[in-house]
This record gives sequence, C-alpha cells and structure tokens, in this order.
Amino acid sequence: MPNIEIHGYGIGFDKKPREIFAQIVKALEGESYADEAVVTVCQDSTTDLNLKHKPFLRICSSEYEDQVLAALEKAEINMDIEVMPIKKFIPVKE
Repeated sequence: MPNIEIHGYGIGFDKKPREIFAQIVKALEGESYADEAVVTVCQDSTTDLNLKHKPFLRICSSEYEDQVLAALEKAEINMDIEVMPIKKFIPVKE
C-alpha cells in the first residue's frame, strides 16, 4: 500500500494541501497500484534552520516506491520528495 504524505501546511486541510491532493490523484490515475494508494495530510509545520517554509512529500511504500516516485516526478508537483521504503506491510483481514 503506497502512502503519500503531505507535510508542512499546519493544521487543517486548507487550499494548498487540497491542490496537492488533486495533483497526486491525477498523477496516479490508471496506475496498477492506484486502488491501494492512500494520501495522508500531516498537520505539521516544516521549516529549515532559517525558518524558511519547507513543505515536502514523503512516499512510504513496501513495493511501489519507484513507480510512485516516477509518477509524481512526471506530474511536476514541484515539491521536495522523500522516499521511505517500508520493510513489510500487513493488510487488515476482511
């Protein structure tokens, strides 16, 4: 299950995270793993040591990180992207 996290926009799901969410959805449309993907909007603030706003995306995935990264880069979302491979994912039993 790929998880794309949006970091750096504080509390709430305001305009900018919604725009980024829409770009992510468009970027992943038609991909084989799209039905498994989730987007997490993290309610945090990210700055560098000079207090410059530094939002970023984090991709967490056990097997699709390369494909997700390629799709997001192609979509030209224009944000820093961090990739964190996950050793194992255990889906909930239904």
